[in-house]
Amino acid sequence: DLKVAGAAWLQVHFQDVSLEGGSFIRLTSTFDGEVQEMDAATLMLWRNHSAYFNGDTLRVELVADPVTFNNEFTIAHVSMEELVVGSERGDGCGICGNDDRAPSDVYYAGRMMPVGCTSTMYNADGCFVSAGHCLGSTTTLQFNVPASSSNCNLNQPPVADQFPIIDVDGANGGVGDDYAAGRIGTNSLGQTHYERYGIYVPLAGKNPSNV
Repeated sequence: DLKVAGAAWLQVHFQDVSLEGGSFIRLTSTFDGEVQEMDAATLMLWRNHSAYFNGDTLRVELVADPVTFNNEFTIAHVSMEELVVGSERGDGCGICGNDDRAPSDVYYAGRMMPVGCTSTMYNADGCFVSAGHCLGSTTTLQFNVPASSSNCNLNQPPVADQFPIIDVDGANGGVGDDYAAGRIGTNSLGQTHYERYGIYVPLAGKNPSNV
């Protein structure tokens, strides 16, 4: 088992991976039982990182295809968030004044991890738009995102509601020049975003008249 004591969630980053035939790596959260299986093609799609898992312990297994001999991998590093005990944070989770947010269940909007920005899907091909200052280390777009814990720690959605960001571009030049567009791959079930949720918000055909 891979354990990072005191972690609220984990994401694993691999290197030096060799998986022959149908061999794969299986990751299982001991917290909620969520599973991700990654063969060579899946690891390439996810750029050698896993989805995000709740809890501080993952069971990491190498499942070898019969008559294969050169299966190996190295865990390069693990991303995590330190678990806050009780209400230690005590700052309203960054909310200034009254918290007037309302829960949303729209499946065309997702959370970019690890930055936490929102992205909007705009076609059936897995393309999204967001802000340019949200680029950088972003690896994953999540949907069906649960509320944070009362101590402000993030909670991760099921693995099947997480998609690897496979292409992204944009600019972070301040007001008027802050945009991003990208594309996500398939989830752990081999589904595209549209196959799983059946929704997106098409881009406008022209600028609104009041701009």
